[in-house]
Amino acid sequence: MSWVTVIFSATASACVTVALIYGFIWWRQRDEWAYLLFALASMGTAALGWQDLLLNFARTPAQYNAVALWSAVSLWIITVSLTGFVRLYLSAGRMWLLWTVFALRTMSLPLNFLTGENLYYREISSLSHLSILSETVSATARRVPNPWLAVAHLSVCALVIFVMDAAITVWRRGDRAAALSVGGSVVFFVLAAAGQTAFIVWGNAQWPSTPSLFFLGVILAMGYQLGGDALRAAQLRRELRASQQREAMEAQAHRSEIAHLLRVSSLGELSSAMAHELSQPLAAILSNAQVAEILLARNEIDSDQICHILHDIVADDKRAASVIYRLRALLKRGEFQPVALETNDLIQHVLELVHY
Repeated sequence: MSWVTVIFSATASACVTVALIYGFIWWRQRDEWAYLLFALASMGTAALGWQDLLLNFARTPAQYNAVALWSAVSLWIITVSLTGFVRLYLSAGRMWLLWTVFALRTMSLPLNFLTGENLYYREISSLSHLSILSETVSATARRVPNPWLAVAHLSVCALVIFVMDAAITVWRRGDRAAALSVGGSVVFFVLAAAGQTAFIVWGNAQWPSTPSLFFLGVILAMGYQLGGDALRAAQLRRELRASQQREAMEAQAHRSEIAHLLRVSSLGELSSAMAHELSQPLAAILSNAQVAEILLARNEIDSDQICHILHDIVADDKRAASVIYRLRALLKRGEFQPVALETNDLIQHVLELVHY
């Protein structure tokens, strides 16, 4: 496989890959029309790359004319797509210039099919063969230029003016990276491609067809800009996710703090109830202990009565300890964790609290 075949095949393949990627992105985000236009421009550049390859290996004027005829369609797709992409992506550019580009480039299509062999030549009598990268390629030798090609050149001039106007607007807004990568690349590579075409057609020069390589530069520059946007969007998503996690942790801490403050603030209302709740079992313990002491002093030992007294003392002690444990749990600072509660257990605790 020759280097010429490798270069133009790689150009077409790379553009098809880019077109599929951004076409899929547009399919997932239907409101991002700039991605669709960029995908169409990439696909048009891929088609132009294959056409350049066929032009360079054409063996007869008829083959050369047939390929050049349809290359004008690829250029129409690229021009219209690039113009729309610049308008949507940069949100700049004068609309009357945009419609001028559309009108002039669209006008060139019927001229391409009706005014000669194609838009570039009225007639091609013979081809010459050049040696490029140790490969023999074809170029026009004896031909008659098509004067209607001036319409296509006017569309290129309108496109360049439109993009420069949009880039200047974006530059003044402060987004200089987009102005340079999108506006600068389109102006430079489109002028280079148009200049080469004019040099070949009007300058009686013999040179292989390579406009797809210039438009590949546009695709790579704009793909770099869009890729940077995707990376920045991913970075913003990560920062937003981290911020949301921090806010969730802070909210959890605030809820725990508020719950603790609410429990502490309720102590004033609970203090009298707690004092009463503790005084009851303590008084009962004291009374039972005094009775046991009197019985022992009188030597009136009744084992059943003593067991009953000790059982009451143990039960009252456990009740007092339970009150203290619940009070400590109420005042303890901890993480706020809502849990499901059994209503019957709550009612039982309330009944125990108000029993006396």
